[in-house]
Amino acid sequence: MVEPVIALLEKLEREAKGEERLFRLIWPHLDYAIGGMGLGTLLFLAGEAGAGKSLIVSLICLQAEMDG
Repeated sequence: MVEPVIALLEKLEREAKGEERLFRLIWPHLDYAIGGMGLGTLLFLAGEAGAGKSLIVSLICLQAEMDG
């Protein structure tokens, strides 16, 4: 239980120092759930076939490219 809290505090510290730049997703609920995405973020996306996983990932990549 302590390790995730430490990891979150370290992430917030890097963000405050400007070492980690996050971009916000167009889906507020997903953005809130994952805590924003930044360089090196690894996200595991699972779901039924045809649920739209590839579409979501494509849109996230497009948004990342547009945000620079």
